[in-house]
Amino acid sequence: MLYSNIPLKYKYYCPLTKDLIYRKKRFNYKSVLLLDECSLLADQMDYKNAELSERLSELYKLYRHETKGGYCIANSQSISDMHY
Repeated sequence: MLYSNIPLKYKYYCPLTKDLIYRKKRFNYKSVLLLDECSLLADQMDYKNAELSERLSELYKLYRHETKGGYCIANSQSISDMHY
């Protein structure tokens, strides 16, 4: 399964939701997560939000383990946007 935080023309994908980021729901096994423009999830203002910071940190650290080999692809316009 492909998850994305931006709309895709690809027919079979799931939008990234807060329930997935906050780990209230699980990603499918062997899924791919596309985080385009990461700063939209945690921009300079939200970076100091302790709960969001902790949840995103857990997402990046545990994604491959919890999906049993899934991939997380993240990009941004600037390397300074990539807090995690």
